[in-house]
Amino acid sequence: MAKDNDTLIRLMKLATEDKISELRTEGTTTLQETQREIMDLQQQVNFITYLLTKFAGVTQQQVFMTLPMPQPMNRPSLTNPPKPGPKERRELVITTALEIVKTGKAEITGSDVIDALHRKGVSLGVARPSSTIGTVLSAMKQFKRVEANRFRYIGEGEGNIGTEGKVSVGATP
Repeated sequence: MAKDNDTLIRLMKLATEDKISELRTEGTTTLQETQREIMDLQQQVNFITYLLTKFAGVTQQQVFMTLPMPQPMNRPSLTNPPKPGPKERRELVITTALEIVKTGKAEITGSDVIDALHRKGVSLGVARPSSTIGTVLSAMKQFKRVEANRFRYIGEGEGNIGTEGKVSVGATP
């Protein structure tokens, strides 16, 4: 049947992580499968309509009058993206926070992470994203809370923060 939210979230994640080749391959495959399902369903509608009109004495107008009107689905879209689950939210926060410190910023705030996510077109889908971000960053050994909603990158070990507050982050912090 129709693609579930997990598939749509996976595609959105590929898009936000700039995994364009994977997005193109998986997105095209998913779209082709969905189009085949739509065509199969339309054939079923046509066949059932034929049976009703041919053998049950029902007119086509009566068939279509009994069909429910299509209702817009609350499906993810660019304006209504899927809401990530707890695991996806955690991964988004971690990935985004580490991307920010790779730019050389020694301290980050929840707002920094929220802004970076918004630039990617991603929302955490929670009422208080700063609280969620703070909880995730507090649990990470790479960050130390310096004050409310402010975290300093301390890296994996010593020597990750330069004397000028610049951060030197390896390929895998």
